[in-house]
Amino acid sequence: MLWSSAPVYGMVGPVAVGYALLGIALGAVSGLLFGRTLPAMAAAMTATGAVMVTLVQLRPRLWPVVTGRKPGGDSWQVSVPSDPIGRYHPASHFWPLQLVESGILLALATAATLTAFLLLRRRHG
Repeated sequence: MLWSSAPVYGMVGPVAVGYALLGIALGAVSGLLFGRTLPAMAAAMTATGAVMVTLVQLRPRLWPVVTGRKPGGDSWQVSVPSDPIGRYHPASHFWPLQLVESGILLALATAATLTAFLLLRRRHG
């Protein structure tokens, strides 16, 4: 299994914390918008899942790739999708990619948190 696959990559390092924080923030916003538990949970899960799918698709493009022939036998690499010229991310790109993706997730979580506070202020202010 490649290090960039969703089950492995999303459960290791700061990305896992970023997804948790984003899910909580989106849950708060959707709870304030819908006011009912089940629709709010469905909306938060759908939005978090959409972000996850988008970032999985963008992951090969978040950090500059190495061009050339892959060293033989190294399963800790990820190829750029549909790339016939041999561009890939070696294992040394794991942590930079984790930090870039975590930054994106934290920015989205911050925006969702600010939105929740604005909704609270409008509702109770």
